Amino acid sequence: MTANMEINTARDPAIDLMATVFAKPDLYIAAANAGFKLRHLHYLPSRCREIMRRFAEAFGRTDDWEAVADEFRQRDPGFFRWLDAHATPVDAEHINELVAEVIAAANGSLNGTTGPLSNGGSVGMAYTSSGKAVPEAFAGWTTLTYVDAAGVMCTTMASDGAKIEHRPGTRRIDPETGLEPKPKQRDVNDLRAEHGIDEVRAMFDSAEPGETPHGDKRKPGAASEWPALDMRLLDDDCALPPKLEDDALPAGWESWITTEAAARDCPRDYVAAGLIGAASAWIGNARRIIATSDWSEPVNVWIAIIGVPSAGKTPALRPSIDASRRLERDAEPAWREALAQYKRDAEVAKTLEKNWLESVRTAAKEKTNPPDRPAGAQEPDAPIRPRLVAMDTSTEELQKMLSESPRGLLYVRDELAGWLGALDRYGGHGADRAFFLECWNGGVYVCDRVRYHGDPVRIEHATLAIIGGMVPDRLRETLAGADDGLTARLIYIWPDPVPISSLVDRGDAEAAQRRDTLVMAARALRALPMGVDDHGSPAPRALRLNHDALKLFDEMRRAAMQRSRASHGLSAGWHGKNPGRILRLAVVYELLAWTLRNDAAEPATVSPESVARAGGFLDYAGKMLDRVTAGLALTQADGDVAVIARHLLATRPARFNARAFYKTAGFAWARDTKRLNAALEVLNAAGWLRRPDGGARGRPSSDWDVSPKLTS
Repeated sequence: MTANMEINTARDPAIDLMATVFAKPDLYIAAANAGFKLRHLHYLPSRCREIMRRFAEAFGRTDDWEAVADEFRQRDPGFFRWLDAHATPVDAEHINELVAEVIAAANGSLNGTTGPLSNGGSVGMAYTSSGKAVPEAFAGWTTLTYVDAAGVMCTTMASDGAKIEHRPGTRRIDPETGLEPKPKQRDVNDLRAEHGIDEVRAMFDSAEPGETPHGDKRKPGAASEWPALDMRLLDDDCALPPKLEDDALPAGWESWITTEAAARDCPRDYVAAGLIGAASAWIGNARRIIATSDWSEPVNVWIAIIGVPSAGKTPALRPSIDASRRLERDAEPAWREALAQYKRDAEVAKTLEKNWLESVRTAAKEKTNPPDRPAGAQEPDAPIRPRLVAMDTSTEELQKMLSESPRGLLYVRDELAGWLGALDRYGGHGADRAFFLECWNGGVYVCDRVRYHGDPVRIEHATLAIIGGMVPDRLRETLAGADDGLTARLIYIWPDPVPISSLVDRGDAEAAQRRDTLVMAARALRALPMGVDDHGSPAPRALRLNHDALKLFDEMRRAAMQRSRASHGLSAGWHGKNPGRILRLAVVYELLAWTLRNDAAEPATVSPESVARAGGFLDYAGKMLDRVTAGLALTQADGDVAVIARHLLATRPARFNARAFYKTAGFAWARDTKRLNAALEVLNAAGWLRRPDGGARGRPSSDWDVSPKLTS
């Protein structure tokens, strides 16, 4: 190993980058777009490790950077004195240069460079060699990171428990132990002073690869016997989630969405998705948006909210689902009254039918003309129980429900990946997928099946609004290879989880007010009257864009089509659906805003503001699609490794059992022994797992030891 022992007093681009982003955090997006990822800091000298750790902590809380910075300033003023000293105004254009330097440094593997060390007024030297072989004399030494009196972040390597003595008032940082200073022990600078830099360099250069890594005490069975974990297995290079801005939400609902999300402890992206998806079902077939005389769209939208388990998907959808159930309960009294009347009329009809049949038999015996059947002898149709929400039902039952629900339905699926994978599982030969494709268009659908005995199920306006959840680990199997356009009709919402925070009770009054606001809006939209067609059957009423809204929409339509033609695969199909989505969302936004205006007449047209807000939401959704499709570039093997690694990180077991793993819900794919073993061997090579020692000969055990570095 060749070590660079020279004093490095040059500017560190990583430190400049981090200082810049903390000073002006809105530039982080620009840095991310330029290719910067936190993992690039992992390869830089250890004086950057503390920066990386702190920045990673703040990374999940970008919604409130000021609060993050204030919190860290209180906890570690020395660190931020250093940052403030280095922070200089940098615009988005020049930040690309810093990013390029950081990435170049990471790719150049700068492990082994040195950093400035202020020690009792004299500048010493520091060497960073984490995870590399070092001379036996340095085995068990620890790299210490601290801020000197001038506010400069420094490192040195010293024996365990040692502290470097500084000028009075200097703040010392030991992120591992936080111990108080102890009497000075010998460190690498003492060796330099006694023997000279050439002797120290020779000691490092003579270290063999098999020698003890620095910081390793070699206790039998300890974590030190395992290699460092390769955390890159968890890195899916997924794009950062975009921020959902207020001007991309329905006018007047911004505060409700934000407050509801805070109360539910979930991303507001999820709450907004639930509101928009449910509102499109509440309107249903009551309205249809007209772009031109030859182009109209229903208002239903399909949304998939993506997140790991316990990310808040179900709590976020709960308000909209509860409001939908409330609408069903609102219609119950009228239905029960109609049901009671039906039973009375049915009994009368049965009596008339019985008497008429008796008269017919008598006439037959007497050879006289039989009487005509009384009009009241025909049993009436039973009233249909009002339904708005369908959940996890079969395709056949859903068709029946839609035929009885002229306004359409809200279809809620807990796991959209399972639904998409189950389509046509029972020999539908594509019929199930064709049915759902028609439910996007809102057109006529006729189902002919033998069991219907020549009386087909006819749906005049097959309209479904769909919303459901999905876990990231199933994105590949759900989206890879999809080519019939079904998945391209979904809007994908995948925000980062919210930071874990203290429980706050906002009070019954506030919760009731939010609930009442949503229920009143749902009732107003559900009460919108339907029109009638030429045959007297219920039909949607038309709603048009006003002149300015149509002009704005046409600009958006052309941009969407250009983006579609410049893309391929799922992305091309998704962007190609955006002109229709803009129209649908614009109606939903217009009518949601209307529900908050007391005593206002229903809008006669759709405004430019609603079109602009709908376009803003789809711009946001387009960035979310980029986040979703980024992971599809990974191979199946890479995805399998990442799934198991995340499972190990979440459960932290002392031992991993392959059989128990594939019996766990969601991991049935691991029954493919060849596929599972390939992933486990990668984890073995990466230092996560290894075969237990002393195993019996013959069939390999399904047990694997888990690295103590993961469980400690």
